[in-house]
Amino acid sequence: MDNLSKIEANINSAQLQLIRFRNCRFGPRSELNQATKNDTTELPTKIELYNTLYSEYIKFYQIKHDLQEDDYSFSEQQLFDYFYKKDSGFKQYIIGSIKHSVVTHEDNRLVNFIPLRRNSSTRNHPIFLRTFEIALFGTFINSRTVLNTSINLKNDQGITIRSLEVNQMVQLLNILADTLYMNKFDLNLRFGGVEKNILKKKDTQYSDEYLIAYRLGKEEILYNLMQYLKMVITSYFEQSGTMINQDNIFQTKFDGQLWVYIKNFVRNLSQLPLWKTRSIATCNLFSGKNHYDYWRVIFETGKSEDDTLILNEPLNIKELIKSS
Repeated sequence: MDNLSKIEANINSAQLQLIRFRNCRFGPRSELNQATKNDTTELPTKIELYNTLYSEYIKFYQIKHDLQEDDYSFSEQQLFDYFYKKDSGFKQYIIGSIKHSVVTHEDNRLVNFIPLRRNSSTRNHPIFLRTFEIALFGTFINSRTVLNTSINLKNDQGITIRSLEVNQMVQLLNILADTLYMNKFDLNLRFGGVEKNILKKKDTQYSDEYLIAYRLGKEEILYNLMQYLKMVITSYFEQSGTMINQDNIFQTKFDGQLWVYIKNFVRNLSQLPLWKTRSIATCNLFSGKNHYDYWRVIFETGKSEDDTLILNEPLNIKELIKSS
């Protein structure tokens, strides 16, 4: 079998596995749990399959255009134009490859608290994969962006646009990990029923740090807070007179002062009293899942939709970026 035939076989195999994901009622979970229970080779995740497809399509393109394996002088847009009619999901493979680079990055510390696979060893992880994809990744990396520049084009710092984007995403994730989770969130504690246990006065196992991390990790809360953080970033560039593409903010290099503001923002947010106040469990703020606007209203007004006072004052990004 020649190289092109092997690549086509790899593409077909990955596509078939994606079909299994989509047709299975519970996605890959039941199959993956059974595979794990039987101690067999784990099924690949959707992120892994997207990354495989993107990598194999690049190899296919290189062969078809008589390019060497290390020649990446073409753009994502050229790849998209070439493969779109063959595979309409190609844009998903691009973004999936970026996600894969983020979650497999050797310096990524938050990934230890995200259940990339569904099995017994990840059931107590505080940030669901969906939360990571929507509230974190989706806020800062635009899934609709397809770059027109060469894949191997480097900026003034000698790094490609996508590498810069990935590295800065990982840096943000590490700030969250270091501030909220590392040596604070106990993965051995049962994740479910935290608020119910507080109401039943059976909450001595939860430290304040655990409770803060647990509550801040809820999708609807983290999503809204990341919108505020995005405002911190865009406001910083506006005040410095620097143009920034708000749809792809991590494709612009952040300076040291901006990272200080980001660290301050996360730290100051985590110190708001409501995250560790146990009596607030009676308000059902954190029980179940509230819609995004529920927490948007709280952060904007300090009150919930039923006019209950939750925060002493609305969130103010100028206050939140201050050093303590």
